[in-house]
Amino acid sequence: TLTTVTLPAGLTSIGPSALDLCSSLASVNLPAGLTSICRGAFFGCSSLTRIAFPAGLTSIGDYAFLGCSALTTVTLPAGLTSISEQAFFGCSALGSVTFPAGLTSIGKAAFCRCSSIARVTLPAGLTFIGSLAFALCSSLTRVTVLDTATIGDEAFNSETTVLRLSPASMRDLQRWYEAVDGALANKRCRPLLYGWLERAQDLPPLPFRPQGLVPRAARVRSLCQSRRTPCAPDRPSKILLVQVGTPGPPPSPTRPAGRRGARRPACSR
Repeated sequence: TLTTVTLPAGLTSIGPSALDLCSSLASVNLPAGLTSICRGAFFGCSSLTRIAFPAGLTSIGDYAFLGCSALTTVTLPAGLTSISEQAFFGCSALGSVTFPAGLTSIGKAAFCRCSSIARVTLPAGLTFIGSLAFALCSSLTRVTVLDTATIGDEAFNSETTVLRLSPASMRDLQRWYEAVDGALANKRCRPLLYGWLERAQDLPPLPFRPQGLVPRAARVRSLCQSRRTPCAPDRPSKILLVQVGTPGPPPSPTRPAGRRGARRPACSR
């Protein structure tokens, strides 16, 4: 039974489904020169508890670690700029993820069903979060998004997750909205929601669609942190906390096409 793998020093790429369904594999030692992990490479390695990515790794393919339910910690390398679709889907023991500063994109359902992730801090340069990226992450209570341009449909659709958006750093949000005296208003100071939100955490979620968020991506939940606005420069207002929408049907993982040993094209995401 294969429990440990040490890959050779000259290896630069791990091919599609190379070690998929090795259910007893607990640890993998990757060579320093590795630059890519192809789609489904470690699919279903349910005993894999740790993996250290080399600094030169630039690509992690779709479904690469899907179903690695014993994986507890992931530190992504500095050279990685995107995380592919369903890359860590169903890694239910994953409690900690460290994102590199240069990360710009998180793919569809990349961390879906990672039920142990409790907190996520996304890098300032992130420009895209795919649909269902953190869906059904039941332990995730707060996400800070600094300058994200696009958040996909139901990217954070767990009822326990609060998405913290700062109008000072969210370009699209700042363009259209202000929070004045605890109520969401547009730039002309007309309230856009029903009533005041001084005690928003005691209210049911309200529909909310700022520019840049697709339908069902988020709903207003509460307000916090005073700041001054052009509408009310002499009075502190508040920054939005956004509760994500109600979850839809639970997403299911997509099985990588083909089986080990079948002929495949070169590594692709």
